[in-house]
Amino acid sequence: MAKTRQSDNIFLLGVRDLESLNRFNKLPTTKEVLLRFHHHLNDVKSVRNASHRTIDELIVVWSKAAIPTRFVKHAIDKLENIHSEWLLLKKNKSLPSEAQRKHERKFVRKVHELLILLMLVM
Repeated sequence: MAKTRQSDNIFLLGVRDLESLNRFNKLPTTKEVLLRFHHHLNDVKSVRNASHRTIDELIVVWSKAAIPTRFVKHAIDKLENIHSEWLLLKKNKSLPSEAQRKHERKFVRKVHELLILLMLVM
């Protein structure tokens, strides 16, 4: 069976990102990082390994911008927490409630922000 773009479509995020985060001339948003995370997740089938790969790419981008970051473990945990939040929304996407739609809109606004704001050294 032929593979279609529909199979690459990620709920609330768009199409899975096949290119590295290093290609950006700007800091990536949470959405861009999650799309890249889903690409790695499709390859390695492990959330922990996919988050390691994604954060490794992200650290290269941050180091180019000379941005101090958290420990890698904390960044990985943060990415996995965002992914867990997305999984809950995906699980409940068929619920017709207004509360579910409100949570989806809030998540979409959140993922359009720069991920860097969430991961700076405190």
